[in-house]
Amino acid sequence: MLVLQPPLRTSFYISAQFLRKMTDNDKSTNYIWINKKGTLKVYYIVNNDKVTKTKTYAMNKNLNYIKLDNENLIKFINDSFEKYPR
Repeated sequence: MLVLQPPLRTSFYISAQFLRKMTDNDKSTNYIWINKKGTLKVYYIVNNDKVTKTKTYAMNKNLNYIKLDNENLIKFINDSFEKYPR
C-alpha cells in the first residue's frame, strides 16, 4: 500500500477498518471504503488524525476522502477483502 499510493501516517494503517456502507461512517474511525457502484473505487477515509481538527480540514470535509488511483492497489484491496472478509 505504501509503494502504490502516497503514504499516510502509520496510525492510519494500524487503525483503519473496512467500511461496507457509507451510512456506517461514525466520523471518528479511520476506514477503507470499497465502492462497487459502477466501476470499482477504493477510498481512504481519514476521520481521526492530528490534522483533522485544523481549520483547513474544518472548512473542507472532502480532504478526509482520499481516492486511490492505482488499479493494481484497488484490485489487491478488493481481492483481499473478498478472500478474507473482516
